[in-house]
Amino acid sequence: MKGANMLRFPVLLCKGLQILIAAAAISVTAIFIHLQIDPQYYGRWDARLLSSHGMLTRSIFESWNTGNSNDATLLSFDKIKTLSLYCNYLQIIAILFLIFITVQELLNIIRSVIQTETFRQRNILSFQRMHKYLFIIFILSSVTNIDAQQASFHSYSLQLTPLILAMAALIMAEIFKQGNQLLEENQLTI
Repeated sequence: MKGANMLRFPVLLCKGLQILIAAAAISVTAIFIHLQIDPQYYGRWDARLLSSHGMLTRSIFESWNTGNSNDATLLSFDKIKTLSLYCNYLQIIAILFLIFITVQELLNIIRSVIQTETFRQRNILSFQRMHKYLFIIFILSSVTNIDAQQASFHSYSLQLTPLILAMAALIMAEIFKQGNQLLEENQLTI
């Protein structure tokens, strides 16, 4: 029972994280819609904010093409071409959705541990799904393409955090698979 009480905080943390992710998706969608209605409002927002920069990020290639001008406002949100805007919006929403369902899989695993059903097949499948989701996040977050009316920005980088978490999920799936095999062998000997 003590273990179940200790796992209440991670459950609350996962639920809180899901609420934050949903709020972020709603906010991004609201900005996307408002950008369609009043693009001039976003004239000072630099579209390069969409590129990934972080502590565990390694930039491979970055290209900023502004033709003959050095004007940084050429890549403001109000000047992004429609197709580029939609593609970046869908990329962000896809990443948020994948993070949401990854947290849901983690929540399912924590709940099964609370119910003392740790080394069950569904936990192995949850870790394998988490690995897939995180690897897709790694791929999606590695590419940034922004095409504006008179400028463009292209960036390719390695987002190591989702890659490391994907490998950790794969390792945990294998550990849980071995635990499941030992559990089944133990049940056969009884």
